[in-house]
Amino acid sequence: MENKIILDRIGNLNEIINDLGEKDQKEISELLLSVEYNSEQVEIIFHVFFNNFMNDKLNKYLQLRTYRIEKYRSFNPKYEIGNNIKQLSWYYYAERHNEISAAGANAALTDVETIEKKYNIPFWEFNKAQIKEFRKYLLEEKQLNEKTVNNKLGYCRTLVRSINDLLSKYNDKKIAIEDNWALHSHKWKPRKLQLITYNELMDNFMPESPSPENLIALFLFKGIYLARETEDSEIARIKLKDFNGNELTVHGKYGDRIVKFTPKEMEWINLGIKEVKVKNGGGASPQTDKYFIPVTQDSYLFRKLKFLSSEETPLGHWTLNKRLNEAWKTVYGKDSKVSANKLRISGIIDLVNRRLIAKYGTLQPEHQSDVVTEIVEVFGEVGDYPEDKIKEAISSQKFANSIWHRGLMYYHDRENLIK
Repeated sequence: MENKIILDRIGNLNEIINDLGEKDQKEISELLLSVEYNSEQVEIIFHVFFNNFMNDKLNKYLQLRTYRIEKYRSFNPKYEIGNNIKQLSWYYYAERHNEISAAGANAALTDVETIEKKYNIPFWEFNKAQIKEFRKYLLEEKQLNEKTVNNKLGYCRTLVRSINDLLSKYNDKKIAIEDNWALHSHKWKPRKLQLITYNELMDNFMPESPSPENLIALFLFKGIYLARETEDSEIARIKLKDFNGNELTVHGKYGDRIVKFTPKEMEWINLGIKEVKVKNGGGASPQTDKYFIPVTQDSYLFRKLKFLSSEETPLGHWTLNKRLNEAWKTVYGKDSKVSANKLRISGIIDLVNRRLIAKYGTLQPEHQSDVVTEIVEVFGEVGDYPEDKIKEAISSQKFANSIWHRGLMYYHDRENLIK
């Protein structure tokens, strides 16, 4: 998806142009000569409007529109209140997040207009009572469920934070707005991501959980993917012949890749393979089962307990996830539950952090561009992006930031990486 900005001139600018600074006058004149804007001109647009954040006349006579280009142009609506700042904060957000999140932010901006019009103020000026009124409106009048309402409030909060980021960057006086959305309701709390450390995995989970089911958690931590569709599920399609010493050939969405294991990890893997060979298809046998498939090097590591045909097929997502959670409960109790995605996220963050610590020790702000490169390379190593995209990202800081935000920003606070 590509995002664009257009600028409409509405009415006579002469009555306000003289009130602007010389730099702003020059920048506006240059902008009005263009229809399509390059990246440098987009920076100018941000400076003009955030440097004149409180200039109502400017925002009345110059109107911004943003749109997305997918299969066709999809324009965001013009907003009656705070249009230009909304358009730019959405653009800033959309450039750093995926298409679904950008659409969600756009929908939240549309929904919040009802309360904005009632009080004739933009949503970033809402007090706590008005934010609660917005929540009540979504729940009772729009009849949205709790999760959807929390998501919409979360988008508004993120957009307010984006506005403050943009003011800090583009407003010459470095003004800031008060953020009342941070604690807008006791009913809503930011989602906490529960991560597992490498030491917890190796020292506590692996020894206490059944084999080979515990290998599902280990492989997830190493970045191997468990997908809903079997053809995309790297874990489901692991075969015994894919192991070579301490290396595993993973058949990923973007081609094969090699995952290496430590000697300790290989001890658990070899034990799991041994268990597979001993069980030989669970309790099945040639005497009791019509379809009996003995273990060979061409067998899947994670096998069905009983075969319903003479052809061995990989396990589905539901079965592998069930086996993972059953293994998890043997260690952490019957009420515990684990997410395959969070296990994989834990491993990716662990890998990123170890790389950064080994290379830099203590991270400093000036390391930020190098940090992005390290993170992007890790995304390539775990098969989240094809090789050509990774190479392009490393050579292009803008695209690198895009991959960073679409990947790591889902489960890590960007600012913590450079503190």
